[in-house]
Amino acid sequence: PPLNDESFLKYWNGRSVKELFDLTAKTMPADSPASLRASSYLDVLAYIFQMNQFPSGSDELDPERLDRIVIEKTP
Repeated sequence: PPLNDESFLKYWNGRSVKELFDLTAKTMPADSPASLRASSYLDVLAYIFQMNQFPSGSDELDPERLDRIVIEKTP
């Protein structure tokens, strides 16, 4: 699925970063899902957010707090 266009935002807007993290971990890499460290999946999320021009935060993504972060793109 597209990761940096309106369809990504349409699908993920209002959902938690934890949902995206869980999906990423369950499906990547395709030949060995859930085989990477949490930090690698967090790097993937950071890249996806960068590609969608989300502002960078001052802190690194924390796996324990992902459920409290909502994906929202404001105009």
